[in-house]
Amino acid sequence: MIESTIFKYVFFCFYTIFQHSERIAETITRSFQEQLDAVENMFPQQLYFNFAHKTVEQILDREPYCSAGEKERVRDIIFMQMRKYPYMFS
Repeated sequence: MIESTIFKYVFFCFYTIFQHSERIAETITRSFQEQLDAVENMFPQQLYFNFAHKTVEQILDREPYCSAGEKERVRDIIFMQMRKYPYMFS
């Protein structure tokens, strides 16, 4: 279920980039906050993720191709974003 949701989100992002490439080209940045601001300016809906810490842990535990260090880094980044933007997560 969560993998399907992630796929739909990624597909939406790529579709949006292709549909609005001229507008988005000016907003590409490495800063998540700047990316979030750009998306919120383009689309009135608030970005929302329907998963919790436990879901992240379960997905990372099942991931066979990443090292323990890579999984820990991904976990740290996601949890940091969840703490910084709690209104975006269930």
